[in-house]
Amino acid sequence: MGHYVYIKNKKTKALEPGHWPPKKKTEAVLTWLACGNLVQTAAITGVPHVTIKNWRMQPWWKDAVDTFHADDKQELDVKYQKIIRKALDVVDDRLDNGNFMLDQKTGKILRVPVNLRDSHVVMKDLVAQQQVLRKDQKVEQITNETVNDKLLKLATQFAEMAMGKKEKVIEPLEGDYSVEPIPEPTQTPSEAAMAP
Repeated sequence: MGHYVYIKNKKTKALEPGHWPPKKKTEAVLTWLACGNLVQTAAITGVPHVTIKNWRMQPWWKDAVDTFHADDKQELDVKYQKIIRKALDVVDDRLDNGNFMLDQKTGKILRVPVNLRDSHVVMKDLVAQQQVLRKDQKVEQITNETVNDKLLKLATQFAEMAMGKKEKVIEPLEGDYSVEPIPEPTQTPSEAAMAP
C-alpha cells in the first residue's frame, strides 16, 4: 500500500497556495537593498507587501543583508587597494623623478624636482595613514587575544563546576609561627553603638 509524501508547493505569484522559493526571497532582499522601499520591492518582485514586511522581521533577512554588505565591503576593499597602489606608485615616481612641467621657451615637458612643502605633506599623510593601519592591526590582535583568554577562563571554570568544586588545601609555611586566639568582645554590637 502506498503512502503520502509532502512536497512543498512553490509559489510563482501572490495568492497561490504554497511557499515562496528561496530564490524569490533573495530577489526580494536584493531589490530592497537597491531601492530601499518595501512597497517598490513588492511591486518589482511580485511578492505581496505584507509578506515582504513579515520576511523583513525574520532572522534570515538580516543574515542575507549582512552577507551582502560583507561581500560588497570586500569588493570595495579590493578596488581601494588597487587605487591606493597606483597612487603610491605615482607618488613614488614623482618623488624620485620630479613633477612634469612645460618649458615655455622650448615647448618641451621637463621633470622638475618636487618642492619641499609638497614632499612634506605627502610624507606626513602617508605616515599618519600607516600609523592608523598599524593601530587597527594592534587593536584587532588585542581584541582577539582578550576574547580568547576570556573564553579559556570560562572553559576552565565550567569544567571545574561540572566536576564539582575541589577545595584548596593550604599548606602551612615552614618555620616558627603561632596562632593567637581572637579576644571575645566585652560589649555587644548594640551596646557599642549606644556608647558615647
